[in-house]
Amino acid sequence: MHLFLLMQQRKTLKIRSTPLRSSEMPLVFLALLPMLVLALGHLLFDLVGASFANHSLRLLAEASDHDTPSASIPAGQVWAATSLIYLVVASASIVYVVNFLRKHVRGRALLPLLSMSVFLIVLGIAHLLWVDNSRQPVSIIFYLTYESLQASSMMRTADLMMVNRLLDVINVMSVVVPCLFCAYMPSVLLTPHQGWTEETLTQRVKEGRQFCLVASAFLVAGVFHMYAWMSWSSALLGEPELSQLTFSVVFYWSFVFSAMIGMIYMSILATLNRRGEWLIEVSDQPSQSRQESLVEFGLAFKGLAQFKQVATIFAPVISALTISGSSPLMDSQLPPM
Repeated sequence: MHLFLLMQQRKTLKIRSTPLRSSEMPLVFLALLPMLVLALGHLLFDLVGASFANHSLRLLAEASDHDTPSASIPAGQVWAATSLIYLVVASASIVYVVNFLRKHVRGRALLPLLSMSVFLIVLGIAHLLWVDNSRQPVSIIFYLTYESLQASSMMRTADLMMVNRLLDVINVMSVVVPCLFCAYMPSVLLTPHQGWTEETLTQRVKEGRQFCLVASAFLVAGVFHMYAWMSWSSALLGEPELSQLTFSVVFYWSFVFSAMIGMIYMSILATLNRRGEWLIEVSDQPSQSRQESLVEFGLAFKGLAQFKQVATIFAPVISALTISGSSPLMDSQLPPM
């Protein structure tokens, strides 16, 4: 019992509960960097995606009911499976990121991070509603398949409404979860209650890597879901060229997702690297042992460690390439010409 209480006390001493100093506020605003990458992704897609939207709407207007059960039923089952995966991964990500926050900050130290999360979520939901109401090019990702379902005889009206509600939940989660990841990421960078030590820095580096890995897994689930949903329209409309459009759109957004992970990763590593350099300076270590200290902290990457981080960052792109080129079920969705 005494050992358990001692361990709990040690954990509590590492949790920041005092208000953030003015010098630490820039760390909170690091949350904006990956969101700026996402905003730039939306801006560029609006520029180049107009042709995709116009072409998709033309195909939708010209298409008759080409629905074939042998193609559309498997496509629907694939989408249902990816929806389940997405909802499970998104829910688990919310639990993880909230625990991640509580592991590092409590009390009044929470206020700036919670405020940032509310700001990002409100802004994200407002943007989602604007995209839907103004039918921006990115909204065609949803409407192409949904209106294809409406035009087909595959689903009853009640079932179609259930699909619509499920997609509403998925779309909201696609806003909320990234906002939480970005807003709570700076918690791992804040000075612990008893200051920085070698043990604390090493632990924070490990937690930062794990944070990026979980965020990457969530975005990979998003790539799977986006691809499955858009691929359904190929089977419903009987338009093989839609498969190429689907890949190009999913591939584009997979790069945006990877850029967001890269920005989070660089923000964490750059900040913790400065903490490591400071610890080395105050310890008066000889210059030849500085690199060894950085390796011990987990801030110097070689070989397998470096490969793992690159794989984490580019996992969304790798998943887009994999599912588009190696899934026989996806390939079988197109009816014979």
